[in-house]
Amino acid sequence: MSLLAAPRIVLVPLTLALLAPQQAERLDIEPGRSVPGALPSFVSGGGAPLFARVVGGATEAELVLEVLGAAGDERVRPAGGGWFLNWADIPAVARLEDGTTLAVWLETTQGHAHSYGTRFQLFDAAGDPQAEPRRLEEHAGPGEHGFVSLVPLDAERFLALWLDGRSMDAHGGGHMQVLARTVARDGTLGPETVVDPSACSCCPTHLVRLADGTVLAAWRDRSEDEVRDISLARFDGARWSAPAPLHADGWEIHGCPVNGPRLAASATHVAAAWYTGIDGSVRVAFGAADGSAFAAPVRVDEGGGEGRGDAVFLADGALLVGWLEHDEGRVAWKLRRVWPDGRLGSVHVLAPISGERAAGFLRLAPAEERGAWALWTEPGKTPHVLAARVAGS
Repeated sequence: MSLLAAPRIVLVPLTLALLAPQQAERLDIEPGRSVPGALPSFVSGGGAPLFARVVGGATEAELVLEVLGAAGDERVRPAGGGWFLNWADIPAVARLEDGTTLAVWLETTQGHAHSYGTRFQLFDAAGDPQAEPRRLEEHAGPGEHGFVSLVPLDAERFLALWLDGRSMDAHGGGHMQVLARTVARDGTLGPETVVDPSACSCCPTHLVRLADGTVLAAWRDRSEDEVRDISLARFDGARWSAPAPLHADGWEIHGCPVNGPRLAASATHVAAAWYTGIDGSVRVAFGAADGSAFAAPVRVDEGGGEGRGDAVFLADGALLVGWLEHDEGRVAWKLRRVWPDGRLGSVHVLAPISGERAAGFLRLAPAEERGAWALWTEPGKTPHVLAARVAGS
């Protein structure tokens, strides 16, 4: 399906702000639970903070949802064999206001090596499944379909965005596409829409619902010259805008860096955080609340940033940014507050990690009372998901 016209996103053509003023402050980091599992994520939607994790392996896996701070309060557990599990491709979960929950995970495509597709299932507020799992995508053949992002669109529908390799061949030729469609609470699927006909093949996507009810999408694009910068598009509930570059980083790379963007939104601002290999930096850019314009990006890492992080607005209006950083052989998740006027807070170590790929991605979400929650994976023979509470002062 071709792109439909909608209000375009305007990017402010400014240069990277490398030297932003810094503000001395502290972050209180309170370690929380450690539970078996991997591939953690937060559930998109209102209410008490829910997090999801995968327990088990490809032959028998479960997606477990729990309320943070309420041990044992498990919600839904889609289970079964044949799961496709990858350190970078995290199951997605979202929830409507009435508690209806949509969960999406991946399954291998039988008879096709290295092929996999999505499976989604809806659950009621009590966690009971409403139907059997089925595919988001209409394509049932070989190819890669994943890196799904979900967000509640309104009281009746979810919006799903994913990378779809139906136009690629077995040797990597062709184009990975960004597709989207709505999912109603009764399981009715809206039409598939091609949001971008050519994108980076294995960088996570992201969706965020803005203050005006529209949804902003972000992903790593791919030009004919192999420039792989971040692109944005907006969905107004019926139509998608044309993709627009977030910032002209100019990162040319002949391969996928497996490092996608993250978005955050408040009542007054929207922010994007991403990694670029053009100078090995983690960047943050702030935009208007409707996502229509972004200012110059600010570098937040200390020189060894690798991305794979997240961002969330705090109650005081600052953006909490997290990322992976290497520093003289040491690897750690790091945190920093950034204000929309460009001020930078101090850099804080959230947790040292091993640096292996199985450590995955850091995930952040606002806490109910103050501050934010952080989730990450501690690899090992039995991997664990670790949580921490973060509050600024």
